[in-house]
Amino acid sequence: MNQEALRTEVAHFLEFETQKMIPQLSIDCVIFSFHADKLKVLLLKGINQEKLNLPSGFIYQDENIDTAALRNLKERTGLDQVFLQQFHTFGKPTRYFPDQLQEAILSLGIDAKKADWLFQRFVTIGYYALVNYQQTNPQPSLFSEGFAWEDVEDLPPLILDHQALVETALETLKKDILTQPIGLKLLPDNFTIPQFHQLYEIILQRKIDRRNFRKKMLLSNILIPLNEQKAIKGHRLPNLYRFDEAAYALSLSGEVKMGF
Repeated sequence: MNQEALRTEVAHFLEFETQKMIPQLSIDCVIFSFHADKLKVLLLKGINQEKLNLPSGFIYQDENIDTAALRNLKERTGLDQVFLQQFHTFGKPTRYFPDQLQEAILSLGIDAKKADWLFQRFVTIGYYALVNYQQTNPQPSLFSEGFAWEDVEDLPPLILDHQALVETALETLKKDILTQPIGLKLLPDNFTIPQFHQLYEIILQRKIDRRNFRKKMLLSNILIPLNEQKAIKGHRLPNLYRFDEAAYALSLSGEVKMGF
């Protein structure tokens, strides 16, 4: 979208749409995917901003909060059937960032007074989502001009307090991995045990013995072996597996111990 078209769209939003929103309340979504054996998070490049930011959105006056989160997620990824969970609310009295937001509005040639409501203190509700990388169709938001999937272990500088949001989401993910279908939602349909092992290590942020992990996963009966191998040039070909979803659900119920 060119600058003039963007200016027109933002101006229309500020004049006609903002009155439909709940003031000083927003949603920020930490969208995780697993790609190239790395845990990734979707980030946006704001208008004339060097630092990246999490996908954010607003809540309509007559809208359920979870519905708003799902709507914002679909707008950013094109997906409407995903794992989405609220993980924290961020609401310090000092949580307002007028300078950065004013700069973006002014760069479009829009009178900052028309966006006064954006320059107030905002309470934001944090959600994390687990998506299949291959199924997503990321789109920039109204206030952004691009996007990127970034490695959670090597994030670029983020705006506002978004680094804290990602860190809190990761801490929640670390706790949820034993009780929520994290692997099922993040791994591709067909995957290798080394991929599964690496996902666990990244989320738990510690080393896990490979042989012990492999043994435990195979004994848990949550994996269905496939008569296929992953093609890796110059390396021994690892076997592919998929999840037995019923057995996986049983493991999360506590009847099968998945901890390490």
